[in-house]
Amino acid sequence: MKKAAELDPKLIRPRMDLADLYATVLGKPSEALSLYGQVLDIDPNHAGANYAYGVTLMRVGDLTKARAALETSARLAPANPLPLLALARLSLQQKELDEALILLERALTIQPTLADALELRGDIQQARRSPDKALADYSAAVLAQPDLVSAWLKQGIIQQQLGQYEEAKKSYLAAIKLDPKLSVAYNNLAWMETENRKDLEQAEVWAKKAVQLSPEIADYHDTLGWVYRARGNLKDAELSLQRATSLQHVPAAVFYHLGVVLQEMGKPQEAAVAFQKTLTLDKNYQAAQQALQRLQGR
Repeated sequence: MKKAAELDPKLIRPRMDLADLYATVLGKPSEALSLYGQVLDIDPNHAGANYAYGVTLMRVGDLTKARAALETSARLAPANPLPLLALARLSLQQKELDEALILLERALTIQPTLADALELRGDIQQARRSPDKALADYSAAVLAQPDLVSAWLKQGIIQQQLGQYEEAKKSYLAAIKLDPKLSVAYNNLAWMETENRKDLEQAEVWAKKAVQLSPEIADYHDTLGWVYRARGNLKDAELSLQRATSLQHVPAAVFYHLGVVLQEMGKPQEAAVAFQKTLTLDKNYQAAQQALQRLQGR
């Protein structure tokens, strides 16, 4: 392809193929942009080149030029929803949610079953705190494209938030079937089973799998510790929770859970320290406030 492009300065196809290779496979956006630019010098009205040029400019953070190229592509190819989808992503990146929704509506008018557009619209609805609308979009996305792992996962998360636990379980299991290394799905399955006091043995299997896949995430060690507690294994619960507190980005709930376990193990002083740490991270953590007051006899 490179040789063909060098031999004939007017050939478009080898330049496009080589640029696509640089952009999508080799991870060399600068080289890709140079070649897309050569194509546009030859034919400024090449819709595909404008689209690819715009998407690659987005990846390198040149959003102003990216928008111009994508708008040109959308104008040149009005029956293609992809430039509109890319423009919606760009608008979302710039926190322009209303504009992103308008662009997605246009894309979905062209192709109602465009799964990526449905998923992105779901993301915006979730950001707007409209979980029912988001769930409808994620459900439509997985119906349109059953192998879209991210949509299955997001569907499960919202179903879990809405208390639709059996539906969430099915969504998480579908996501794991497609991607067996999806640690967050294992973690969420374990947490649901534990909170609902269902299959705690299976919950432990899932929690351990999440930790195995992503040992650096404190929340997953927290979940495993909470599973151990539910199964009456306070010693391992303490170890898992202590491990969680040693990692980065530890939420207040982890210290609260550690305090609960330490209190149940008959270690009131250590439990009080954990509850105090919880309140240092979140002064409004009511359960930790109440637990500390009980320990202090107030």
